Amino acid sequence: MPRTPDDAAYLAQLQDYYARWRVLPAYGPLQAVLGLASRSAVAKVLYRLRAAGLLDRSPAGRWTPTARFFAR
Repeated sequence: MPRTPDDAAYLAQLQDYYARWRVLPAYGPLQAVLGLASRSAVAKVLYRLRAAGLLDRSPAGRWTPTARFFAR
């Protein structure tokens, strides 16, 4: 049976990281933060969170939190 994504847990981890460092890391460090095995898995999570309106991309291509990101 395929494992379903736990986006709420990933979001909580990103919120905790952002609260501490005030920035979202690049894909490589995000692998460790989220406990994922590959950069493609990180990308899938980030794009799902973007589709949910929690993250966006800056003009420079960096991931940035939206206002909904901060609602716990």
